[in-house]
Formats: sequence, C-alpha cells, structure tokens
Amino acid sequence: NRISTYIMAFVFVALSTFVARAQNTNLLITGTIVDSNDGSPLPYASAVAKAVADNKIINGTATDLEGSFQLTSNSADIFIEFSFII
Repeated sequence: NRISTYIMAFVFVALSTFVARAQNTNLLITGTIVDSNDGSPLPYASAVAKAVADNKIINGTATDLEGSFQLTSNSADIFIEFSFII
C-alpha cells in the first residue's frame, strides 16, 4: 500500500540523514524526501525537528517542489520527523 511505502521512505531518510549528538551549536540540516518506489521528489511534505528529551518541536518546514528541505537547530539532541498526506 502506498502509505506504508511513504512511511518506509521517511524512516529510511530519517535514519540515513541525521543522527547527531554534540555540543549546542547552530546546525543547518538539509535533505530531500523522495518516493521509495520511483525516487521522485515529494513536494510539500513536512519535516519537523523535535527534541529527543521531551519531543518538543524545535523547528519545522515543508519541502519545496523538488522535495528539498532546510531546518536550523541550536541543539544536536534532536530527531527529524517526516510526514506526507496523499
């Protein structure tokens, strides 16, 4: 099913794109969210940076027409959550 395919794509991107633990600093996080079936970009998908400790939203954005996103964070103790509505 297409929704589970997108979820698998997001998990893959999330795990392969960003895992970091470091001193507090200004981080620029960039990436591209693509369909796991054909590699096409997913425009207007959400990318949200959340704190590991309390799941608090740090920053968020939507991908552009090419599926690219850019986030900033002053903490490295974060994870990126992706979502997309068909």
